[in-house]
Amino acid sequence: MDAMNLVAIIGAAAWTPHIITWVHRALTQPKVSLHLHSQPEITYHTLGPIFNVTFALLSEKKDAILNKFSAILKHESGASYTFNWVGLSEDLSEIQYTFGPIMSIKKTSLPLVVKVLHTGVAQVFVKFLHEPFKTKLTPASKVCSRSIAEL
Repeated sequence: MDAMNLVAIIGAAAWTPHIITWVHRALTQPKVSLHLHSQPEITYHTLGPIFNVTFALLSEKKDAILNKFSAILKHESGASYTFNWVGLSEDLSEIQYTFGPIMSIKKTSLPLVVKVLHTGVAQVFVKFLHEPFKTKLTPASKVCSRSIAEL
């Protein structure tokens, strides 16, 4: 083996850590864990039954993108209801003056996607709605409930 082949082998071997990293990133799946607040809100309004809960999202191994949440609530009688994600709000910061109330700055999002970073914990307030009830509304009741909700 001459010197040129030895240099070529060393140059090719220099790419080995990069290639291993690329393959590892491509094959690693994120693991998202959910930690619920102890007191969720279950109530009823003009759009039907709603379920609101605060929870913390934690992603392990790599960042994760969540695009759909659903919650299935089961009654002790055996009835099961599926609630779909309709909104999300996240506390960004809190300002406290020496005199006066605490002011919080929140970010409200539509149900598109949530990016969960593996470097921190995201604490979010998620709003769920029972969709089958919403689809059963007549067009007149949709207009009425929409105008009430906008007030």
